[in-house]
Amino acid sequence: MERGRFGTCESGLARGEKGSLPRVGFDTKLDLLTVCLVTMLILGGEQMSDGEIVVGPGRAHAPVILLVEDEVLIRLSLAEPLRDEGYVVLEAGNASEAVALVSTGHPVDLAITDVRMPGEMDGVALTAALKDMLPALPVILISADMSPDRHHRGEAFVRKPFELEEIFNLIGELMDPEWQNKRQIRDAS
Repeated sequence: MERGRFGTCESGLARGEKGSLPRVGFDTKLDLLTVCLVTMLILGGEQMSDGEIVVGPGRAHAPVILLVEDEVLIRLSLAEPLRDEGYVVLEAGNASEAVALVSTGHPVDLAITDVRMPGEMDGVALTAALKDMLPALPVILISADMSPDRHHRGEAFVRKPFELEEIFNLIGELMDPEWQNKRQIRDAS
């Protein structure tokens, strides 16, 4: 185990053991240093042991949002403000990556997905797949092309382009009240 300035990291993460961070969106293996640095950034310097995974809401962690968007600039322009608000953001470039990530067992508290993406599944089909895996998972669909009348299993639809405040308001409505209360207390101070 290596101990660094920001925390510790054990080699199980690099070996890809159960509970380790998935390599979503990468074609090559990440080296131990990269995996450890990403892990420490997510955990804020706390120690993570072999096979440990960040726990779900109500168990002392920031809420986790799965963001599925194939356009990198749009994904980054949404992911960074979400992180700035205190959310952990897991990014996927298409539906297959999102399903693979959720299949690892990593906790996800809310999903935001584009509708039109490359691959076998669009965002509507992804929403159905996510609901089959995690029935209580709130899903927000975003698109410039989808008719608001199109049937989907998500909780909300937002037309692109959108204001970030619209997304933040929806997240606040859909997330567990515990997280809403923490955000309100932080905003008041």
